[in-house]
Amino acid sequence: MTEKQWHAVKILISEFRDFCTSAAERYNNDTLLLECQQEIIQQFHVPQYPLENMVVYNKRLDELTKENDIKLILIGDNPGKNEQLSCNCRYLVGQAGKLAHRFFSTNPELNIDFDTEVIILNKSPLHTAKTAYLKKLLSAYEKKTHSAQLHTFFLESQTFMADFVYRLQSLFNCYVFLVGYSEVATGHIFEQYHASILECYKNNSKLQKKFLCFQHFSMNRFTIDLKNNYNKNTSLFENIIQLGSKHRKRIFSF
Repeated sequence: MTEKQWHAVKILISEFRDFCTSAAERYNNDTLLLECQQEIIQQFHVPQYPLENMVVYNKRLDELTKENDIKLILIGDNPGKNEQLSCNCRYLVGQAGKLAHRFFSTNPELNIDFDTEVIILNKSPLHTAKTAYLKKLLSAYEKKTHSAQLHTFFLESQTFMADFVYRLQSLFNCYVFLVGYSEVATGHIFEQYHASILECYKNNSKLQKKFLCFQHFSMNRFTIDLKNNYNKNTSLFENIIQLGSKHRKRIFSF
């Protein structure tokens, strides 16, 4: 990074850390929220795991240095079982993360070091065992507390994260891979993220073209989708650009 980029990225990361810390102080020891999480875990027969962080900041950001050459921002959904463990507090460290890491390590022609040249973000820092449980968590908590405060935070977090990725991409002029798009639409769980991305990017056609959408890395959906749409007459990188652009145009209409 240049000195200017490094100074700017430290400010952005500090803002994100403060945002998560403030929310964590409110929710990490909220007994009613913990009860809701446990009820959902039992309802869907999720194997028990230690619930340690309801709001998760990505500590991997604190490991960035001026020497990191950022080439890609990768956006997942929300922190899962592994991500929320206090020994981790890092995004995309479960099975999907391993598949993502393997994809880049086995395709060196992309010239992207997943460990040092990729920033990983989420659409929200609010934890659930599976993204599909977010709606149920918000509903259960509202019933217990007779308050929409968690839902309000969830919406605010999506707006914050959309603005955060836009500002980071503006800083590095790099590609963004939004991985997992099924809930990024009007009427779906990440509706606010969808609206916020549209607002952030509406006047920046240059960055729009570098904002790409893909299926999840989990269950190898990213790789399968790429294989099913592969054009052997072009490079791997060009295939990725074409596929990600196709999905982006359908989802965001830009």
